[in-house]
Amino acid sequence: MSKQETALKATVRPRPRMFRPEHKCGIVAAICLAMCAVWPASAIYSAAIAFAAFCAVLVSYKLPSLTNLTFLFLCVTLIILLSDSILWSALLSAAGLESGEMSGSRIWAIQYIAMATDAMVLGACLVTWRSRNLDKPPAAWSSPLHCPWIYVIAAFVPLLLNLALYYLNMRGLEYVDIQKANLGPEKYILFLVIITHAAFMRLASGWKYLGRNSRRASVAAVCLFLYIYVFLMPMRTNLLIFGVYSFYFLERLIHWRLKVGLLVSGIVLFSWMAVHRGEAGDPLKEMGFTQATVSALSFGTGMVDMVPWAYEEVRSHGVPWGTTYLLGLVSPKYEPSIRYVQDTAPVIADEGGGFGFFYVAELLLNFGYLGGLLGACLLGMALQKLSNMPSEVVRSTILPALLAASFSLIRNDFLTTLKEPLYIVVSCFILDRLARFSLYMGGRIQFAGLASTTGVSVGFADGAGHQEAGR
Repeated sequence: MSKQETALKATVRPRPRMFRPEHKCGIVAAICLAMCAVWPASAIYSAAIAFAAFCAVLVSYKLPSLTNLTFLFLCVTLIILLSDSILWSALLSAAGLESGEMSGSRIWAIQYIAMATDAMVLGACLVTWRSRNLDKPPAAWSSPLHCPWIYVIAAFVPLLLNLALYYLNMRGLEYVDIQKANLGPEKYILFLVIITHAAFMRLASGWKYLGRNSRRASVAAVCLFLYIYVFLMPMRTNLLIFGVYSFYFLERLIHWRLKVGLLVSGIVLFSWMAVHRGEAGDPLKEMGFTQATVSALSFGTGMVDMVPWAYEEVRSHGVPWGTTYLLGLVSPKYEPSIRYVQDTAPVIADEGGGFGFFYVAELLLNFGYLGGLLGACLLGMALQKLSNMPSEVVRSTILPALLAASFSLIRNDFLTTLKEPLYIVVSCFILDRLARFSLYMGGRIQFAGLASTTGVSVGFADGAGHQEAGR
């Protein structure tokens, strides 16, 4: 082959494939959706096949799965489906727990959740996938963190305020009473932990470039954080949020064996907290550790029960077309989770307890049967678009904040819970501004000091753009 032919071949771009991997996955998801709608007994299998096809696309593009929003939503939704499957019933039986019988409404709910899963995979495959630029770390990972003391102070101050609040007002209170404090005047101090999360995100992103003192101070802040939210105020949501964004930023520095060990340690820690934070009448108190672990992981049964309740609400009161999302922002009493616990377990509602609310049930409640499936498809498109965006702001701030809150978004009122990652993002931007301002002022002070030692007086530019200087 001549040099001219070689050069001509190098300039010719390869023809784009007619069916990209995401297109093939979309076809599979559409077939699974149709099969599940016609044959309800195939619900679990159709959702598993669509999920496997989605994972195959991730592998084909060499994209990480645990930092993909759509993957996490699909994974947790599939676990909820498995909570009522034959496999999960076998696990419950092995642990000495009763799985209960499958009613007609539960079978219908499982079918609808499987169809929503297929619709979400279909929506994720309707957007364009890109592997370029996603394997390169954004500037937040590849540059030093300016003024790390700003972020260290921002991490410590909310923790110290929460520590003082606990020993002054909440010492000795049960877990439910601490949750009730989130509705009282103490909620403003408890809410400040959002700033701690934002500071931890920035410290984790710049961990490789932190000095020795900054690292020690950051570790001390993390230890104080764990002490407060494991032993004093056992709130697993804060711990889960911390664990997810820490993994997002530090997983490049952690060996896979350590990752597995941390995952197992997290499950054990959460199970221990579920047993020890319960009140005297909590059934978990009477179980062994293994039984309590399996029971704590079988949360899907409660999520499935919310789907037929939402459908009955739509049949009785009509489709609200998103009204409950907006009303939940006005007052907590309008949130679907509050209405659900008041309707199904009024005693628990009077005690201040709750069950959360499944996002599929909320889509069904707001947009009806077909509208809920369309909403799941659009949600899959939005989640996958965010996961694929190469923007530095998205990958260093927005994506880790949403990943950290993903489990809460699945199990609680969606739009109300969405405020938490948005507050974290805003806090990150505010801390960045403070760091830049401190860096700017430090430079001005150094420049003024240098001018005073050299005997030169420096003026500043006037309105016409001229600069005055003298000796």
